[in-house]
Amino acid sequence: MFIIIRLFLLVIFSAFVLSINASQQHTKTEEQWNEGWGDSWDTPEEQLFHGFLEFANSYWLDDKASHIDEPMQELRLRLDWDYAFDVGELTTKTDLIHDAVIDNTDVKLRELNYQFSPGQSTDIKLGRQILTWGTGDLVFINDLFPKDWQSFFMGRDDEYLKAPSDAIRFSWFGSDSNLDVVITPEFESDEYLSGERFSFYIPSIGISQPQTPIHAAQPVHRDFEFATRLFGTENGLEWALYGYRGFYKTPKAIDNNANPYFSRLNVWGASVRQAAFNGIVKFEIGQYLSLDDPGGHDSLVPNDEFRALIGYETELAKNLTGSFQFYLEKTQDYQSLINNSLTPEFEQREWHTQVTARITHQSHQQKWTNSFFVFYSPTDNDGHLRLTSDYRFNDEWKLSTGLFLFEGEKEHSFWGQLQQNSSVWMRLRYLF
Repeated sequence: MFIIIRLFLLVIFSAFVLSINASQQHTKTEEQWNEGWGDSWDTPEEQLFHGFLEFANSYWLDDKASHIDEPMQELRLRLDWDYAFDVGELTTKTDLIHDAVIDNTDVKLRELNYQFSPGQSTDIKLGRQILTWGTGDLVFINDLFPKDWQSFFMGRDDEYLKAPSDAIRFSWFGSDSNLDVVITPEFESDEYLSGERFSFYIPSIGISQPQTPIHAAQPVHRDFEFATRLFGTENGLEWALYGYRGFYKTPKAIDNNANPYFSRLNVWGASVRQAAFNGIVKFEIGQYLSLDDPGGHDSLVPNDEFRALIGYETELAKNLTGSFQFYLEKTQDYQSLINNSLTPEFEQREWHTQVTARITHQSHQQKWTNSFFVFYSPTDNDGHLRLTSDYRFNDEWKLSTGLFLFEGEKEHSFWGQLQQNSSVWMRLRYLF
């Protein structure tokens, strides 16, 4: 803890020095500013780099939650650098993190990519990048790009829910429609809950945290991923068609040696969005094809599923917005699953539903943002509540706090298994 305090004081001192430098830069004359512009590698670093320093800490609400004292205690230095060439643009985003929970300091490259346009209607982006599409708010059907669920549940910024991919993205823009094609040469899984920080349901044991974190091996053959989206707008209606070839992003399947693995997956889907009823209405569907068990006879491999989402978002009052989503999963070949399952009482119901609601309010010239987000499953009677508050003191300083609650009637349901992981957290960020 004392190391964290000393590092935090170092952050404050660094922020103070950066503030002084920033104030000195504001005294430059217009001629001095103009001298700094240009397309040369000699451009001063302060004009190329930006980022933030952040201290983050969180605390369990249940002392039985984990064998670690806190889910999050870290210092993060973020450096972003963008450089535009005549023939393209280079983007880098790097995080230097000291994680006191696992006593580790690491450098994580969030983005390193080069984007260029070989033709008037074509873009190509090569390298490490953040990929996302679909219409859901924290509910994903056709967005099969990797997610960092550990960051999401420990209180890091929501930005870190989207994990990076080493990929090639081709984009073509037409008069009536557009096309995105993403090729990921090597499979990128989610940062799933492995037991490193969080407890969850383990068959025959109950809610527990494994002493050794669970890690599934990467697919050993044909492990590339392919995703495509054809999309456009017609009379105010935003439409999209999706396709994916790859694997489940979390290791839901179990092999003959009782080891988890990533089973093969194909997905076809579609979505629409349109302004209606003084707000925005959205609808999205996806057909999940489990290639390792197409008939649903192996209970240790996920069955085919049909997934659907309908949502609505509107401005309830000035600076107050609200949204609602209804999500549905239909497990196919369900009777075959039950007949072959060793524990049919623990299998998900054939029809699984979930609703979400978000309320967001801004005040004090939009410097203070408060958000309420809740997941609730009527079929499992479990849910997750996320209360967050962000206050921006000025252009440099921002304080964020939050409360995460998990509750469930059954230990083996999705949210119910996480009920010991409720926490409170805070983050103090200095931007430069």
